[in-house]
Amino acid sequence: MSDGDNEVVAEIDIGHEATWLERPDDSGLTHRWTIYLRGKEGGKIEKYIKSVTFKLHETFPKPHRVLETVPFAITENGYAGFLVPIEIVFRNGLTTELKYELQLLTGRDCNAKRTG
Repeated sequence: MSDGDNEVVAEIDIGHEATWLERPDDSGLTHRWTIYLRGKEGGKIEKYIKSVTFKLHETFPKPHRVLETVPFAITENGYAGFLVPIEIVFRNGLTTELKYELQLLTGRDCNAKRTG
């Protein structure tokens, strides 16, 4: 990670881990999942990132989750995947938004990650 006068370069991993529940819970939810934004190879992104907002599907309670400390991760139960906009606010005032496709696979665990 490095920063210049008007630029921030932070290598991050964004992904999710999902565990298939043996039986759906009382609400019919089939997976326990965590979506995260981490520093690549354990990098200390909190030096550069002020906050991360995960914009979950509107059916979740408090769908806009603002995190200002590491770990930048949300854990929930669900039954279907959806597109998650993620807003990153850098300590220098710049912001960016990424979109991440949280996918849940029927009948099995699933993990995915992309590096940027």
